Amino acid sequence: MSCFLDKFAKANTRDEAQIERFCQDASSVLGKRITKDDLSFASFAGYVFKVPDWRSDRHYRSQASYLRNIRFDHYFDVSEMTDLLAFLTNRGLNVTLPKTRNPSVDKKTPYSDEDYDYTMKPAKFLTLGELRTMPAFPRYDAFFDDELTGGFEQRYQGDIDLFCSMKNVNRADYLKQLREQQ
Repeated sequence: MSCFLDKFAKANTRDEAQIERFCQDASSVLGKRITKDDLSFASFAGYVFKVPDWRSDRHYRSQASYLRNIRFDHYFDVSEMTDLLAFLTNRGLNVTLPKTRNPSVDKKTPYSDEDYDYTMKPAKFLTLGELRTMPAFPRYDAFFDDELTGGFEQRYQGDIDLFCSMKNVNRADYLKQLREQQ
């Protein structure tokens, strides 16, 4: 979601040439013409579902694809960063973090606090042009329905499996909990 909004929809971060290249590739992969005028989250997601990891942009490539054939003795997630740094330091690694961060895009995505009015159009079908005229984007959950959620679950099943293994939680229970939060 944030990749689509940050890379394509946000007025201050978009790169029109990048969007044109993406639309050409998406048209080829999806078998229908996609232009920057009709690019929506639904078409972006459809493309992401069909493109294999080796061809995927790093912003939507599965994390599991980076970890294939690597054996780990310990897993951490970002919420445990302090523990991760201590773990690495205790194993003799000199861990230094950069003092400043220079993000390539503004990460303050303006989401609306209000419920999205679905009587107009489902959020997943809003085009870039429509999104760019809004003072704030619909909440991220407004873009997802059962079809897209299922597609993302399938596309990123390796990531979900890694997360569930790391957290020692049942995959089915975890997915059920996520769906209930929608």
